[in-house]
Amino acid sequence: DDDYYPTKTTVINPWQIKKLARMLLEKKDQDFHSSYKYILCLGFAFLGLRPCEMLGLKKEHLDLNRGIVQVKGNWNYRESRWINKTKNSASKRPMLLDPRFVEALRWWLGKIKDMRNIYLFPATRGEHPISNHLVRKMFWDIYADAGLAKIEKIKRGKSTHYRIVSSPFKGCPIKTYRHHLATSLMNAMKYDRMLDKNYVKQVLGHSEFSTTEGIYGNHNFELTSQEEVQRRIAHSKALKFIEG
Repeated sequence: DDDYYPTKTTVINPWQIKKLARMLLEKKDQDFHSSYKYILCLGFAFLGLRPCEMLGLKKEHLDLNRGIVQVKGNWNYRESRWINKTKNSASKRPMLLDPRFVEALRWWLGKIKDMRNIYLFPATRGEHPISNHLVRKMFWDIYADAGLAKIEKIKRGKSTHYRIVSSPFKGCPIKTYRHHLATSLMNAMKYDRMLDKNYVKQVLGHSEFSTTEGIYGNHNFELTSQEEVQRRIAHSKALKFIEG
């Protein structure tokens, strides 16, 4: 089947994110690397930004008192510079911050307060943000520690290369959080009128909701055993031709 159908992004489940967050929370103050893993995992989970948007965030883009972050541009990897441009005009957008993430950001800003770097996710050396390459390595380490990936680390000189032996997130270690956020918001639209089409497409940085729906509207989270029972009951109720 893989020869006929394009590879789909595996969407990380809420319970998997909860497991990762708890694991990282316990270790967040062990060292700076552990702190970084914790804030990046929360950041991608709460914001669902594209990596270039996330790494292009500057401290000045935050207004924690109002609970808002402004996406104003992105970090261009090829040119190694910040550019006042996003994927499309709708991608320049304000985003509401979850109060739990605001608390984590205050903690993180305290961690990096002595670094002379304007970026929210700074490199440990230099004036640019952390590299996307290093971010991906961090996430593979996180997944391996949580039993969600089997990786092989290959030493080549001073560098360490990662070979992903197996993982449900192979090919989408970061993108999966964007898909999770979109799927969660679209599922919640069914019962929360405050989450309308315009809001959801704005969060994802799309000009049209049809784009959001077309890309992210075909995902289903893996059900827990209890949810599976509830869905089976709901399915049976929907079959009105069955009596009793």
